[in-house]
Amino acid sequence: MAEKATAVVISGVAGPDDAAHDAETAALWAAIEDSGIVPAPGRPVTVLTDEQVPGLAGIPGLTVKRVNGASPWAAARTALEAGTATAVAVHAPDAGVAVVLSCSEDPGQRYGALGDDPGTRVAALRPAPIP
Repeated sequence: MAEKATAVVISGVAGPDDAAHDAETAALWAAIEDSGIVPAPGRPVTVLTDEQVPGLAGIPGLTVKRVNGASPWAAARTALEAGTATAVAVHAPDAGVAVVLSCSEDPGQRYGALGDDPGTRVAALRPAPIP
């Protein structure tokens, strides 16, 4: 029996919180909340970033990994395809958003498929501001 194909989809998105003390942490957490995925040891969420994100340290089921200048999009795809994370959160400062990516058999789910040009796709998102 053939397996169903899965796509990397954008399951959560959040815009910047300019009033926040740590805007990156606020945007990442808001995107995780928007995705509806609750980090837990059995449902791990990985945050990929070039910066330290101390505001997310110590949350059960949440792992922060530094990409050290590598493409966070490639690292996200690798983690999702390997099954090491239920979801991956990425802060895209050039696009002014944070997104949560997950795998789905339905590429039309939530905000749609990430596609082959993640930078352009994410830049086209217009998330609601963080309340």
